Amino acid sequence: MKIIIFNDKDNFDASLNLVNKKFKEGQKRFWGYKKYLPFILEKVKNLDNKFQKNELKLVKTIFYTGKYTSKILSSFKWNCYKKINEINQLLKSEKELLSEIRKFNIDKSLEDKIKSHVKNVIEKLEQQKQFYRDRIQKQIRNRDGQRKLFEILDKDPTISLKTTKLKQSDGDIYQKGVDVKLATDLVHLAHTDAYDIAIILGGDSDLKESIKLVKENLSKTIIVISYYTEGDPLLSNISDLKNTADYFLNLNEDFSKKELIKMSDLLKIKD
Repeated sequence: MKIIIFNDKDNFDASLNLVNKKFKEGQKRFWGYKKYLPFILEKVKNLDNKFQKNELKLVKTIFYTGKYTSKILSSFKWNCYKKINEINQLLKSEKELLSEIRKFNIDKSLEDKIKSHVKNVIEKLEQQKQFYRDRIQKQIRNRDGQRKLFEILDKDPTISLKTTKLKQSDGDIYQKGVDVKLATDLVHLAHTDAYDIAIILGGDSDLKESIKLVKENLSKTIIVISYYTEGDPLLSNISDLKNTADYFLNLNEDFSKKELIKMSDLLKIKD
């Protein structure tokens, strides 16, 4: 039985962020694809007797993610610095107000209240400035980490890398269009009989109809692996996939802490 793993990288990484809540500081994990891919195949073999009776062959793994470019990072940094400059203007006004207060002979208790209010505003504005500085550094780290990962993946003949353009919002860079690429490949590769079993790592509700199509019309087996908590409205997209797939492996319940450690590496936090 031929297997293709469809890895929605950012979505699967987000699942590990939720898993990491189970680990104490200094024990946080990050996915090591050379560890979790073979481990998942072994896990799948135990899902059903028919998997144990038939030889499971991994045809390929496809990684889907948004790709950092110089343009998106430059634009993001420019927007963040623009916000910082706007905050600096507000800080200047607040500090000038403090100076102006001293020129007037007003009630001491009222003066203290005004000063306290202005200082609180200044503190919050400084926090906002630091937020944008931190976001810039985070995206630079993410870009550098992605470059290193891509270099490694490019050398692995069993892995295909498919990227989309990244988008940005206030203080954030995010992927867009990954689910469309994944859904298209899921259907196309099913039509060409490239796989018998599709293992989807992560994913969201936009894949629901594609999964139904390859299951019902093309008789493919779909296995979804993600993080799910019963009753959590934020994870309702996974609930859709959970109920549509042939099998659902929940990182929150179906993997022990020991197994999760085997699938990942220790996250080293830089000071």
